[in-house]
Amino acid sequence: EVVDIDIEDQGDGTVNVYYGVEDAGEYTLNIKFGGQPVPNGFYTFT
Repeated sequence: EVVDIDIEDQGDGTVNVYYGVEDAGEYTLNIKFGGQPVPNGFYTFT
């Protein structure tokens, strides 16, 4: 399931990302930059 996200640029080279899910369960988060995976940018959580 893909969820909507909001990205807030902090102006210092970092961003805050906000997301929410409707149903309980296991989810994965994959972080990419320029379409390429970021090292250690894969997370699984419940």
